[in-house]
Amino acid sequence: MTGETDLQRLLASMTPQLLPDVHVFATLAPGTAVPDGLDPVMQFREREGLTLIVSEDQAKVAGLAGTFRCRMIT
Repeated sequence: MTGETDLQRLLASMTPQLLPDVHVFATLAPGTAVPDGLDPVMQFREREGLTLIVSEDQAKVAGLAGTFRCRMIT
C-alpha cells in the first residue's frame, strides 16, 4: 500500500485535532534514570542527556524543569 502523494488531496482530507494537554521538553543529565510515573510522548538522546517530551503536569510532579510549553496537534 502506498501513501497519498497529491498534496491538495492530502490537505483537503486532513482532520487535525488540537489536544488539550500542555507539553514541555525536559532534559535529564546523562546516566539519570527516567523518574517513575513519567509517560513521555517522545524521548531522544543528545549530548546533554536524555530529552523527554512530557505533559507539563507530569514534569511538575517529577520535579523536572520543563521548557518550550506547547500543545500537540494530531
